[in-house]
Amino acid sequence: MNTRDVLVSRRRTRVIAAVMGTCLMAAGCADTAAGGGKTATPDAEPPDAAVSDAQLPSPPLDATAHDDGGPAGDDAARGDAQADAEEPPPPDPDAARPGKPDAAPPPAPRIGFVEVSLTPRQGLYAPAVPPVAEATVRGRDGAPLPEVPVTWRLEPAALGSIDAAGVLAFTGEGPGTVVACTAEPDVICGRAHLYVDAGLPTLEVLSPDRGAALGGDRTETIAVRGRAADTGGTVTVRVNGVPVGVGPDGAFALDVPATFGINHLEVTADDGVQPQSVRVTRDVLWAPEYLRVEADGALVPDAARLWLGQALLDLDQPAVIPDVAGPWAVDDLATLLAGLLGTADANALLGGVDAGGLTIRRVVLGVPEVDLFVVPAGLELFLRLGGLHLDVEGAFDFEGARLDLTGGLDASLAAFASLTFAIADDGGLVIEVAEGGVVLESLSGRFADPAAQALIDTLGSRLRGTVEGLASGLVDSIVREQLPTLVRTGLDGLVGSLADIPIRLDVGIEGAPVAELALGLVPESVSRRRRTGLALVLEGRLTQTGPVEAPAPVPGVPAVTSGEPPQGQDLALGLAVRLDLLNGLLHEVWRTGLLQITPTLPPELAAVVQQVRLDARLPPVVAPAAPGADFPMDAQLGDVRVFLTGPAGGEPDEYVLTLTAGISLEMDDAGALRLVTADAPVIAAELLHQAGQRPVLAPEALEILFGAAVWPGIRDALAGGLSLAIPAVAVDAAQISAAAPRVEALELRPGFGGRPAVIGGWLLLEGGLTSVVTLGPP
Repeated sequence: MNTRDVLVSRRRTRVIAAVMGTCLMAAGCADTAAGGGKTATPDAEPPDAAVSDAQLPSPPLDATAHDDGGPAGDDAARGDAQADAEEPPPPDPDAARPGKPDAAPPPAPRIGFVEVSLTPRQGLYAPAVPPVAEATVRGRDGAPLPEVPVTWRLEPAALGSIDAAGVLAFTGEGPGTVVACTAEPDVICGRAHLYVDAGLPTLEVLSPDRGAALGGDRTETIAVRGRAADTGGTVTVRVNGVPVGVGPDGAFALDVPATFGINHLEVTADDGVQPQSVRVTRDVLWAPEYLRVEADGALVPDAARLWLGQALLDLDQPAVIPDVAGPWAVDDLATLLAGLLGTADANALLGGVDAGGLTIRRVVLGVPEVDLFVVPAGLELFLRLGGLHLDVEGAFDFEGARLDLTGGLDASLAAFASLTFAIADDGGLVIEVAEGGVVLESLSGRFADPAAQALIDTLGSRLRGTVEGLASGLVDSIVREQLPTLVRTGLDGLVGSLADIPIRLDVGIEGAPVAELALGLVPESVSRRRRTGLALVLEGRLTQTGPVEAPAPVPGVPAVTSGEPPQGQDLALGLAVRLDLLNGLLHEVWRTGLLQITPTLPPELAAVVQQVRLDARLPPVVAPAAPGADFPMDAQLGDVRVFLTGPAGGEPDEYVLTLTAGISLEMDDAGALRLVTADAPVIAAELLHQAGQRPVLAPEALEILFGAAVWPGIRDALAGGLSLAIPAVAVDAAQISAAAPRVEALELRPGFGGRPAVIGGWLLLEGGLTSVVTLGPP
């Protein structure tokens, strides 16, 4: 090892020893690392700053204090400690040659450079903890010259002072240079650059308050107001990354565009010196309006719509009725009606119709043709019986002659009816026939009596009138009684399954309550779109099963204002659920105290955390996801206060936590719509209050703990409890078996598939409705 290496090694040993000594003497310097670190400062941290101490970390390369030397007046900053030193002249080969006569004594060593070091060595210094400067004068050969004195100065003078022993005292802030120079005639100077800063700037966010519920007053922005200052005089404030002007008094203001749901606001203050910024966050709820909440629950008008499209009513396909026993699947209402009429007992349908002296022994309806269309008033039904046949017997008096009518009649007739829909006070569906008519298109007979045959082929007006009356009675029975009964029974069964849906959420965490309430979707009106379809508008009623009290004041259920849900022109069955309904569910679940819990922690955490207590100050919210996201919706939790007690007990540390997870809906094997959530949510935590010298957990560790120990229970409870079951609906076959004895059972099976879409505050699902008719033997 050469001489210079030995000197450098010794100097580094002295610096490390000085750093360790400073750490032992200075409060809060427990984390200083060799080569750079943080130095504690006594300045009080800002009230909202999530900073556990005011230590000064190692700066970037361009701010690192370093030693350099050079002649007086040379201010160029160089990284090499000998950058300013002159190159020594080459040695005289004859000066040390043995035996040289009259050899002169060696000259006094000439000064090569001055080396200046600071202890401790770091980029930033707090005014209260200045470093100590040390100067080493070296000759041109690099050897130290301890007998050469130096004088000290600190530039600029406003930064402070330095005494003859190299002890610094700071009175200002900013960049500076410690200069050590030798005396004349060889004035050689060395320099060490430094930066003095009192610490992080102060930052106070005056509005909005933590956990505020904003909106509902026609405003569409969130007013962010506060104050920031730095002893160095310069501070930059950003709100969610957007620079904000700071006034002479430190005040700043910015109106941030609001979005529905939890708005996460991050305010930072940066003095341009410290490597980190002061950060203050706010989680606030914003909605354009809030739905009123009663003590026992909430009401969500127009919460969902069950869409019955034209394709579900009529696929415009001929009905092919099986002539064997077994199940028969039908995908539209018109084909179902045609099938039921085709299997009907026409004699039973005729009932007490006066046939004008005829006795009807048998009626064959044939295969009816049924067309259904949506009109502004409701539905229009067109029914054609092209193959109606009646076996008849009896006598008919005509101009004094008695004619034998034993034989058969073949007829073709068409019927029209207009059906209206209304909702009764109890939520039931009222279907009525507003108008209708029957037209006899053709009539022919096959009678044994030639005179009777001639009568119907020629005059036959009286007989024709009798048959028209008979046909009208038959169709009237079908249209006015059987059709409304069938449609009402099917739709009542379909929406009846939505009238009382129990909700039970259990996060499976010891100490957490079980949330129980009831959801009812009740028809409130009928919406129609000509030649497109009709929708049952369903009101959402959320009812608590027991007394509850909201954990924090919130004006109500956050609501997304939206108009009519979009529907496809060829959509058969659709379910449109307003996000307000999901948020009403989450609001009422939050009111039960499900998110105010003290969960039991795994035993392996006992050495770190004694207790965790959660307090969600805002209800969870479902909001539309950003375009291109993996899930159509986001579940958001904001301003969740987390209180951690260390293993030794005492006052807990307080954190605030926010969470976002993508969610969607899917149909499970049981026919229920269930929430599907992302496996890994986005979690951010901030330390608000630190009770001891060190936080119980770093915010990053709390994020991991919450994601692993708490979120899975909440996720599973939401997925299992917030389900919308639309099971198969069994229609009471007894109501139609009298007219259609072959029908042994009738079941309506709704089904939804594909990925749901979220448009304009509506969650849209597309599906179909299959009617399964169980037929007996013909």
